[in-house]
Amino acid sequence: MKIMMFAHGGSLNRGCEAIVRSSAFIIKEKINGAKVYLSSQKPHTDGIIPRLDGVYDGTRTEIRKYSLDWAVSFLHFRLLKDESYALRKIEQKVIGRIKEVDVCMSIGGDNYCYGEQPQWYEIDRNVKRSGKKLVLWGCSIGEEDMSEQKLQDLKLFDLILARESLTYNMLLSKGLPNVKLCADPAFTMEKEEL
Repeated sequence: MKIMMFAHGGSLNRGCEAIVRSSAFIIKEKINGAKVYLSSQKPHTDGIIPRLDGVYDGTRTEIRKYSLDWAVSFLHFRLLKDESYALRKIEQKVIGRIKEVDVCMSIGGDNYCYGEQPQWYEIDRNVKRSGKKLVLWGCSIGEEDMSEQKLQDLKLFDLILARESLTYNMLLSKGLPNVKLCADPAFTMEKEEL
């Protein structure tokens, strides 16, 4: 089984690093023969993490003004109020890797706390269009962060693991049946005596 973690801003954020480290360890311990890949917005910071089978460049691609992609994006948005074409182009490095794996795990634990995240929504839609499993791993989401658009995105997930009871109960109250309560994987890290 091949698993790609995405929505990772890089390991300069030590909390994000801890989630990647512990998740790779858990997956490889529990799933025999699993391969774990990381799509990172700062891949140069992630070489310090053991147990990964590869780190992908997940940086966003700029759409150059007046290019063909810019013109198509502009027309899609102006005529159809649809930004999905632009978002697919911007997130093409992550989206292009989906076909290579079996499961895509969105690991940014608090990514859904910062308003609307249309780039993640577009990646999630592409995961499901590709027929792959989609997991939201160790999330925290406040009631104040919920919107209809976010709720529709969350319905795409095959599994949502909430890392605390407030998120868990709120997501259940929104009618999401695919939610489980599970501690943040970072709590499983092995300590290092200094």
